Amino acid sequence: MRNRFKHFLFSGLEYGQVNALARRTRKRSLLIITYHSVLPYSKKFESFDYRNCVSTENFKKQLIFLKRKYHVISLKEAEERLRDNKLSGYECVVSFDDGFRNNYSYALPLLKEMELSAVFYVTTSFIGRQDMLWTEKVNAILLNAEVSKVSIHLDGLQTISLANNDERENASVKVRTYLKYKPRHVQESILRELVDETGYEPHLVENDPERYAFMSWDEVREMKKAGMEIGSHTRNHYLLNMLSEEESYRELKGSKEVLEKELGQACTLFSYPNGAEGNFLPHHFRQLKELGYSSAVTQIPGVNHPGQNMYALYRINISARMDMAVFKSYLAGTQKLLTL
Repeated sequence: MRNRFKHFLFSGLEYGQVNALARRTRKRSLLIITYHSVLPYSKKFESFDYRNCVSTENFKKQLIFLKRKYHVISLKEAEERLRDNKLSGYECVVSFDDGFRNNYSYALPLLKEMELSAVFYVTTSFIGRQDMLWTEKVNAILLNAEVSKVSIHLDGLQTISLANNDERENASVKVRTYLKYKPRHVQESILRELVDETGYEPHLVENDPERYAFMSWDEVREMKKAGMEIGSHTRNHYLLNMLSEEESYRELKGSKEVLEKELGQACTLFSYPNGAEGNFLPHHFRQLKELGYSSAVTQIPGVNHPGQNMYALYRINISARMDMAVFKSYLAGTQKLLTL
């Protein structure tokens, strides 16, 4: 019932021409949208850990809409238009974060079918490996461990209930949010605590490879040959603000060097892990420029205008629970009207 009511409200924005009017106000701005995973629909999409997955059916519908209403361009072309103040109207860049294999298996064929390009930001240390991002490990433990509570040190010992699905989801959000603003050694310490407390070792790459497995380097190279842009998402997906300046420089430099070696071309595009306000700092702009990156994208919602900081570009995240009415509203920026 709630989803039907939400669909009704957002559909009204489209049929009432509110979205069209809003798009016109954004005509000379650049829209960048973010995906993480594209997969065939299954009941797993109803689970919390599939929240950033988009079904192949919805992805194709979204690409059809983008091709009809926007000029889908490469990020390099978008950079030029922003710098030269030559946005002609309704430009959009499609981007992907992390480097999951499903990007290659399911997103790439649909992009080729629609004759569209996208930029794929990959976490280089995970390419070709059977490992999970630390955020995914925390989530997997708290959602799947067969215990009713855990006691871990979050600014002191805390006992967190895992008695039902809602409590498990809340626990995942709480722990991951806490760890996103802690140094790497704290993240690793809490992960060890969670494994010790629950006895659960996350092995979801083997259990659900379509969701969790990363691409191989051969697959990344095929993406490049197909006309896709490849950028850096760091080496290890650490939040840059939690690293020392020396550590963040190594993350930026190391991932760039690996990509250039594996792909045989310059790497100039970057995406911040997590990418929220505060996850990157002014000295990271300096490091990116020094290393030869030409732009960096955040996950701060909004559209981009000429004169904007090229190392802090805005994006709109696309999630599993966006039907087409919600998708169109978020692209137009009218979802704010329903959240006042």
